[in-house]
Amino acid sequence: WESDDRILKRQKEADARVAEIEQSVRAMAAEDERRERESRSAEQARRQADEQSEKEWIQKALFQRAQALLRSFSFSVNSAGGLEPTIYIKNISEKRIKYTAVEVRIFNPVGDPAPDKFGADNLMAIRLVGPIESMDSGVYSFDSAVYYNNTAVCGEVQRVTFEFTDGTTYTSTDLKTTRTDASAFKVKGECKLQ
Repeated sequence: WESDDRILKRQKEADARVAEIEQSVRAMAAEDERRERESRSAEQARRQADEQSEKEWIQKALFQRAQALLRSFSFSVNSAGGLEPTIYIKNISEKRIKYTAVEVRIFNPVGDPAPDKFGADNLMAIRLVGPIESMDSGVYSFDSAVYYNNTAVCGEVQRVTFEFTDGTTYTSTDLKTTRTDASAFKVKGECKLQ
């Protein structure tokens, strides 16, 4: 049998160890909470910067009398050589977009035209169906090919035509001046030797 003093001593040691563990857990929880606050704060700052950038982009486009914008264009090439584009449209008008027609010239890695396997030239023409409401966006992502050429690496957006539900149209050919930056999409003359 252990003496009462010895039992009390072991109990105090156990209590002290439990208090140490609890303190350590509280410190870890406080650190996790601090990191979470910092992460939320950084995310909020990024979101505000993106919103400010978007506002500046729209103001610039409105100054140039644009009614709708191509935000981005990209494509992936599937295993059969089919191009599957992703297109992001921003409607900055007070009207609803009914259709959007996007014309893109496709090029190979050395900057030469990459014609469609089933067509005569290197023009990819896509018609997107809306509607896209005023001050809203539309993202179109194709999971099936709309053009075939397994050497395609670059696309230069030539023209975007927006048809509104009131029957009016707006065509943009000077796309370089209304894109957010050069990484959003390529325009005429930018698909050179890759």
